[in-house]
Amino acid sequence: MITVNSMGARFASALAVGAVAIGSASVASANLSDVFFSIQASSGALSGTFEVMTDDVIYNPSNDSYMWFGSGISINDDSSGDPIATLINAFVFIQADPQVNMTFNVQAGGAPTAFSVSTAVLNFPTISNAEGQASVGFSLTDSDPFGAGDGEALLSGDGPGGNAYWAEYNIVPPGTVFTQQIPSLMISGDPSGSTSTGVDVPGGGLYLPIAGSVSSMQAHTAFTLSANDQASSTSQFTIIPEPASLLLVLMGVASLRRR
Repeated sequence: MITVNSMGARFASALAVGAVAIGSASVASANLSDVFFSIQASSGALSGTFEVMTDDVIYNPSNDSYMWFGSGISINDDSSGDPIATLINAFVFIQADPQVNMTFNVQAGGAPTAFSVSTAVLNFPTISNAEGQASVGFSLTDSDPFGAGDGEALLSGDGPGGNAYWAEYNIVPPGTVFTQQIPSLMISGDPSGSTSTGVDVPGGGLYLPIAGSVSSMQAHTAFTLSANDQASSTSQFTIIPEPASLLLVLMGVASLRRR
């Protein structure tokens, strides 16, 4: 298990170095779906969506990456305009190598609220003999510890297998699930009003083999959050050629340079 705070620090560090380890032997060129980031909130009869288009985000040609940051965004009902929930902040970073990173913090409205959050689909030249790695952390905060729900808060996963996070590849849709994690998070009678959890897949800095060929990837979260409470998440999903395949790519590049 890892905490969200440690994951956030590691994520920031990864951004700072620009994914140098993979970027030094790039095997992809970014091709993103039109919607870069999407969050939907629903509560009772109310349902609303906030989207960020890929054309509106920051592109960095030096490492073929895209990023977007936003804060203080009200998610309102699509019909009435009534507020449902708040996207306190969000940061999404997608690199063509390929890697998909997502961080966000939300607050439910006055009733239990369901959230569905997705990154863009990242398409890239087919990688055979690929390997993958994912990490995700969630935190839950009772934002009204002295109210009716004194010291109580609940986050329940609404994704595949009842989990709050899943990463998938070869998006058709649907894609093939690489991993699904974090079924729930709960605070019960805790005066501190906060808890967190996280997981690395497969852990230890290792990668899992992916059968067949891979040409696209995407990350999602879906969960129901108790009224007025806050939840945040940080995740990273990376796909690379397995070492032997990467060596062949490097040898091919070297051969072309000699010619």
